[in-house]
Amino acid sequence: MTKNILIQISVLLVSIWGRSATIEGFAPAFVGQEISLYTYSDYLTLTKVKIGSSQVNSIDSTFTIKFEVKQIIKAFFEVGNTEAELYLAPETDYKLYYKLRDNTPTSFAKQKASTFFVGLDTADINYKILRYENWFDEYIYLHQLDIARHGFSPYIDTFKIYAYQAYASEQNGYFNNFIRYHIANLERTKDHSKYMKSKMAFYEEYIEPFPIYPYNDQYMVFMKSLYSNDVNSFHTQVKAEIILAFDYASPSRLMKAMGKDPMFKKPELRELMMVNMLGNAYYLRQFNRSNIQVMLDSVSRYAKFQENGVAAKNMLSYLTKVEAGYPAPEISLIDQHGETVSWGKYKGKFIYISFFTTWSADAVNEMKLMEELHLKFGDYVEFVSFCTDKDTTAFKTFLKNNQNLTWSIVYVGDNHPMVKEFKVLSSPHYVLIDNEGFIALSPAKGPSPDGEYNTIERTFYFIKKEMLK
Repeated sequence: MTKNILIQISVLLVSIWGRSATIEGFAPAFVGQEISLYTYSDYLTLTKVKIGSSQVNSIDSTFTIKFEVKQIIKAFFEVGNTEAELYLAPETDYKLYYKLRDNTPTSFAKQKASTFFVGLDTADINYKILRYENWFDEYIYLHQLDIARHGFSPYIDTFKIYAYQAYASEQNGYFNNFIRYHIANLERTKDHSKYMKSKMAFYEEYIEPFPIYPYNDQYMVFMKSLYSNDVNSFHTQVKAEIILAFDYASPSRLMKAMGKDPMFKKPELRELMMVNMLGNAYYLRQFNRSNIQVMLDSVSRYAKFQENGVAAKNMLSYLTKVEAGYPAPEISLIDQHGETVSWGKYKGKFIYISFFTTWSADAVNEMKLMEELHLKFGDYVEFVSFCTDKDTTAFKTFLKNNQNLTWSIVYVGDNHPMVKEFKVLSSPHYVLIDNEGFIALSPAKGPSPDGEYNTIERTFYFIKKEMLK
């Protein structure tokens, strides 16, 4: 690969839009449904942005989506609860068949579908990547017995030599980087410590000689693996300066402190990994969340590299968003039993949160209905209730008169930050957090029937069914 090609592919544009191109597809299993085309606005937070959509025609099962890109990007289709990945190149039209994989089990998670291209040019990025991945799969299959006997590491090294030789004259910059960092990711998974290179060795081979590629998916997987962005990973003096930067809510101080580590010499890389560090630190008790929000907001506005500003803006939105699929705002409170309430305490279980006021007859009646649900599903779902009365007087009376309610009940008042974080606008209000600490439903259904005669009990039934498998 020539130096000119490396320079050309290093020019990363925040705006990916260019001349309009078209995807013509066939999706007989999804007639009448909307099929959407997404990409990521940044590969640090994996924030989705829609770049096109269409409805699958009920007559001939076809769909047409127009899109615009200025550079090769990774994209993916979504139809209902299914998704499939592909790559899009500038000024390139595609014809394909969208199909749900055979024997796909029903799941709450996204189901993987497949895209079968029609008349795909051998110079297209999808063709190149598919051919490369098939070659790697065949290589592993042919050596599976030897790998089981001797370990994976020697065969990664051999494949690396083969791959670099096979693609020595490759002119597609995106594909060259895909290969390089796919191999780098394989090397990061070597099975014996004696084969594992040091982090600095990885830096010297894969980071220092090359530009930053924030829109190449394999590159960003490698980066997030190599850079843990844990404050404790820095040596003592740098760590102290980093903590001071957090205390001052100063991105410039943080950039300066991180720059003393030789693996962060490149300003663009350092700024990108600073955004990642701020995101990782958000849920650590030792750091002030408000300071982190201020720092991310500052980077989103004044980043020296525009793509890092996009990542900072997305990170801030991700951390402060209370919607399904986002992490629940962390808490540490004391309940009526004198015990600490935090999501980590209930790790591995779903958590049903209710916000109530003692002066609301509906809220109090639903608390009594929750007792039945607690008895029925308490082994599979944790219950936590928060009182948002203006003062504690009525709350204390409520506890005294309802000692049969044994789950955690906490007084927070009407001005507690979590009331705003969970967007509590009325009483009662319900939220369901999944077993990994992410919001599953916000708002969630209550214990009494809604306008469609549905309650949260149906959801609890499915949770119990899944946990008993």
